[in-house]
Amino acid sequence: MTVDSEYMETDAVKVLPYRISSAAPALSITDDLEMEEGVATPQVSTSRNSPSTSPDDRPPSLPAVPRHLKKIISAPTVNFSNDNLPLIKQAISRLKQIKEKLYEDEYQKMSTNSIESATDRLVNAKLSETEPPTAALYPRECLREVEKLSALDRRFMEVLLNSAEVKECKWPTFADLTKQWESDTPEYQFQIVFSFGFSLDAVKKTVKNGCKRINIPDGVCGIIADCLGDSYFEIKLTVYFDKRKDDWNEQDGEAWIFHRGSKGKLEDVVNFDKTERIYYVEDWPLKGLVVDAEDGAKLENLERKLVAWQCCQIIWFALGRNLDPKYCHCLAVRNAVKKLIFVLKGWFTGLLLGESFEPDGITFETD
Repeated sequence: MTVDSEYMETDAVKVLPYRISSAAPALSITDDLEMEEGVATPQVSTSRNSPSTSPDDRPPSLPAVPRHLKKIISAPTVNFSNDNLPLIKQAISRLKQIKEKLYEDEYQKMSTNSIESATDRLVNAKLSETEPPTAALYPRECLREVEKLSALDRRFMEVLLNSAEVKECKWPTFADLTKQWESDTPEYQFQIVFSFGFSLDAVKKTVKNGCKRINIPDGVCGIIADCLGDSYFEIKLTVYFDKRKDDWNEQDGEAWIFHRGSKGKLEDVVNFDKTERIYYVEDWPLKGLVVDAEDGAKLENLERKLVAWQCCQIIWFALGRNLDPKYCHCLAVRNAVKKLIFVLKGWFTGLLLGESFEPDGITFETD
């Protein structure tokens, strides 16, 4: 990731000298009013009487606010004069530079750790923790029937969600994601690869291990596994997000949805129409993901909706945390991620269901 040279300055910032009033304590201009760029220095308290602990056992310490900056922030405005205004402008400019650098560092850590953290959240996910149908980013019209599935089907939805694994998550640079299109970065690329479900071999192994105590023959275990079937899917989606588009929700991309075919090899179910230049799924491989269906046509429709729900929820668990100001402090990143989540979900509803996901009611944060 490239960083503007102005963000890499190491000089300390001279923060405005006080005009001390008689009621305020005197502060040293040379010592107390100079702020170093090292904003996050962990402070660890020690005690002679406390038992010795390893670094891993100690509770995490919060980054300390520079002492001199805290004094300036808490000082009453009467401590300043108009002569301070040039230095105030200089200090504000420098603090903005530091803020942008810290935003970029936070984004870099998030993008680097996004795969592991997303998979951890999915492994422990409960249906009660999934994105609710009332959420603005949830395609409620497309997935309305999923909410009506039986308790058995919904329990399997949770099991499939826990089986999900985010394998790749390629983020753009901080500048490409956040800067306006008027800059030299009008388009960025985002790619995510994930899987969910269980292969037939994994199901057979699980059934065999579970039936050991009651001495079920291996052949019978195989029959049981065949009845349960293969539920494994692997999805790869690349979005080419053009920030110049007025309809920001309509973005180009490429998509693959793999499943294990009859020969045990991964096959792509996505087709591409070269004339219309659109992706679509025509022949759906029934997997037995839903038992609460009246006929084959309804079963296929519900399976498509269930897989679309799984994909949308995996995107939510993988990226949705970055909409929370407690975890992502940069407003520009939060707004960009909200658009990205919406576009990714729109691809899944379009591919699997042939239905569009319109951004009605989507709002963005402002300064």
